[in-house]
Amino acid sequence: MNRRVAGMVAGLSAGVMSAGLLTVPMITPAVVVGVAGAAGLAFTTSAVAAPLAPEHEVRRLTMAARQAIQDSRWDEASQHLTRLQHLKAEKPPEYHFYRGRVMLHGNQLNEARSALESYVAEAGKEGEHYDQALQLITQIESQRDVRATANEGQAPVAMIEPAQRIDVEALQRLYLEDKPSDALAAHVNSLLSTNAWQPGPVFREKPEETIEYRITTESNGSLQIRETERRPGQGPTVRTRTFPVFGINPIISYDCYESDGSCWLFDPRDESRWLRLANRPAAAEEVSQVLGELMRQLQKGGS
Repeated sequence: MNRRVAGMVAGLSAGVMSAGLLTVPMITPAVVVGVAGAAGLAFTTSAVAAPLAPEHEVRRLTMAARQAIQDSRWDEASQHLTRLQHLKAEKPPEYHFYRGRVMLHGNQLNEARSALESYVAEAGKEGEHYDQALQLITQIESQRDVRATANEGQAPVAMIEPAQRIDVEALQRLYLEDKPSDALAAHVNSLLSTNAWQPGPVFREKPEETIEYRITTESNGSLQIRETERRPGQGPTVRTRTFPVFGINPIISYDCYESDGSCWLFDPRDESRWLRLANRPAAAEEVSQVLGELMRQLQKGGS
């Protein structure tokens, strides 16, 4: 009998004797084999449960997403694609097509178009879903036109509170501003400056190519957005746009894309791509929240 089994026998015997019982149970070889067998079974089961290699898991999840879409099980398809998105492995062009289908079904027009465009670029004319992807992109354009027409000429509407509130008073103390809108504008400009888009994953202090934004508030409650675009060998191109905030939902959505290495904030009027930032999801989320709070303050006259 080895030391481990002997210890088990001694421990059981001592426990029974200390309880004042006269009969000491016998540990038979069959019991010992059963205990060891159970331990071996647990070890074997955990070893069998090893995950698939990433390339095989990519294929499995892609097929599962396709089948779920064919069966109109959209939530299940979305779950497969989300798991696929987080895999550190090369994804087939079909991944973008199926993601576009799911996003379009969920009425997320920007994400749908971006995914379908990525599929067309990667798969080319020889892609299995090439024609269908182009048709869906046209469908998205039509839906956007309908949205834009419906939003034209709308009167101011009741404000919708953002899901997460910004500590405006703390920002006023930080930037030494009396007005909430001035503090929010200063903070959003700081975020826009440190998260300006530039090509490539490596951040450069003075990149040759970049897009920067600066936002100011106007006396009529509108936002003025100044965009400065720099390209190699060219002077900066400056564009200025006025953005009326009344009648607009102040909740700003965003998404980040590996295909173009950037995060996009979407125009709350028609959900088209609006502001392009560096590919930093946490920063994009913060910009969207602060900018949304700035719009909310202007809507209630806190300029």
